Amino acid sequence: MTQFFGAITAIAMLAALVGIILPKQLLFFLQPHHRTRLKAFGFYFVIALACSLVGTALMSPEEKTRQAQVRQEAEAVRAVEKAEKERAQKAEAEAKAKAEAQALQASRISARDLWAAYDANEVAADNKYKGKRILVVGTATDIKKDITGSPYVAMAVDQFGLTGVNCIMEDEASAAKISRGAKIQVVGTVNGMSIGNVFLRDCQIN
Repeated sequence: MTQFFGAITAIAMLAALVGIILPKQLLFFLQPHHRTRLKAFGFYFVIALACSLVGTALMSPEEKTRQAQVRQEAEAVRAVEKAEKERAQKAEAEAKAKAEAQALQASRISARDLWAAYDANEVAADNKYKGKRILVVGTATDIKKDITGSPYVAMAVDQFGLTGVNCIMEDEASAAKISRGAKIQVVGTVNGMSIGNVFLRDCQIN
């Protein structure tokens, strides 16, 4: 009996959808001016809903138990799929982080060598470094703010502190933790050379 009502429900739902396209054919028993898409859909949808409710009410305890088991199994499958997807995403994120860390280590360069590369040939240095995230190692010779108020750490390469690498920090908190004379490792994006200094932006202490 429940299979019968299930079949009627499916047919009625199909008729409701078809009624949106062909209301006149499915509402042949009504006056022509009453054969609208909304009425066709509503009429057959109500039939489908009623059959579904009747079928559920007539369902035997065994059938209800089987349906509950099917739902539980489906939920268990979805839970497993979700867990597998999360594990895959986590593994992908870890692999990406590891690759980025390895790339940074491969890009490791001293402030003196970076400045020397730009001093020797700015065009060649730009082609190699500009726009890339690199790891720069050096000594913090000054911690200040530029004219826009952005904090930066200078790693001078000459005895007068006039030339070197200036790292514009992402936030003041990072800059505030650095002491003058400290050996530091900074990760930043190379912005090129200006007025004798190489500039890095969006810098973080590694």
